[in-house]
Amino acid sequence: MKTHNPKRIQSIAITGLLMLIRAATLHGQVIKEPDDPWVKSFFHLKMGNLWFNSIRLDFPGMKTGLVMTDSLPLYNAWDRTMTLDLSQAPSFVTVRAVPATLAPHQEGMLYITYDAAKKGSYGPTFDSFYMITNDTVKPDKSLIVCPDIGEDFSALTRGQLQDAPVIVFDDTTFNFGTVAAGTVSHTSSVY
Repeated sequence: MKTHNPKRIQSIAITGLLMLIRAATLHGQVIKEPDDPWVKSFFHLKMGNLWFNSIRLDFPGMKTGLVMTDSLPLYNAWDRTMTLDLSQAPSFVTVRAVPATLAPHQEGMLYITYDAAKKGSYGPTFDSFYMITNDTVKPDKSLIVCPDIGEDFSALTRGQLQDAPVIVFDDTTFNFGTVAAGTVSHTSSVY
């Protein structure tokens, strides 16, 4: 005589469901509402109806002559389509929005490309520009790019690197002892 085992039937049903799910292909777009906890925590910088995860890109490892691209996610929390005018970016920064306009409650991405050769400088830089939108609360959104542009010596030959200038200090340590604030000075020679 066979006995009824509800756990075995439940296991068979779950296994069959999993096999069905593995064979299914799902298409579509998940629309996240502004009150979704994930949306609120991930897009925590709110500029009017356009929310960002960050408004700043640092471009680490930037070298003179190098072109780098990074991205900023954004979210339209508005009940209207958001238009994005990216024409205010400086000549050495190219910005592309995907998609070009954001439907209500749609996520998007800004792809920002920084051209260090066009910038023509090196060291820590700070550049900001506005993205103009049709947002009625705050139409102008400030974005910031902050690369630390280092000189690129990778193209130099071994001989050029050996002939390159070398800085040498006559002393690399100095003990100031105990002194009053603002009264300390020390001169070191550079060769």
